[in-house]
Amino acid sequence: MPHIDEFWDEIADEGLVDFDQAGRARARFVQIGGGLDTAVLENAPLDPAGRDTLLEIAARVLQKKLARPMDISQPDRDAIQHIPRSVIDRYGVMPARDDKGRLILICPPLAPHVFNELKVRLGRSFDARLALEMDLRLALARHFDVPLPARFEALRAGRRPGRSALSGVPAHRPPPVDVPRSHAIAPAADEGARMQRQPPHPARVPLQGARGEGLASSERPQPHNRVFARRHDHIAIDCHARHARRVSH
Repeated sequence: MPHIDEFWDEIADEGLVDFDQAGRARARFVQIGGGLDTAVLENAPLDPAGRDTLLEIAARVLQKKLARPMDISQPDRDAIQHIPRSVIDRYGVMPARDDKGRLILICPPLAPHVFNELKVRLGRSFDARLALEMDLRLALARHFDVPLPARFEALRAGRRPGRSALSGVPAHRPPPVDVPRSHAIAPAADEGARMQRQPPHPARVPLQGARGEGLASSERPQPHNRVFARRHDHIAIDCHARHARRVSH
């Protein structure tokens, strides 16, 4: 079974990215998913030769064959009818036919468990051929009116993904949201006026005696719980006992 960790080591060893970029790309892939190639290109734009090398490394690690350029530039419009639209939208795959006319599936370099998930969704095994995820998404948008996801719109425009705890790349922050007046925090100058409008606390009634003797039941301070009441009684009894010992001596 392919060991996906080899991919991150190989792209750094090949000199496509440095080890810091490889680490950020790996974190991005764990966080977002999709193709291995997309996570790399979001962190380190490569020239066409570098992209070809990137795809070759992915194919070697995943033990898959590469798609032919014509499979993407001239897609088989009949073959597309054999794959549910929901699968195409979610995974960015495109069906095609090989030289013998057999149905194959052009896929991004996905994680091994995602290929298994695809097999379950389709209800059958398939021969997967790899292409860059960006190329596949653009071909699907161009030939089959599949909307281009925002992630690939940003990649095409050269924008990097937003900062997160995992990706560590610079953020493109959204504009601040206007806060409705009803939800805004009152200015500090109004704080004193609001405090003056609040009614004062009722005056405290002093206790008469150690245990509040002489007070009506409604006037006696009510403890918050029974533990506090027992503690109050024990303190009072202890004070009386100490006073009695002093008098006897």
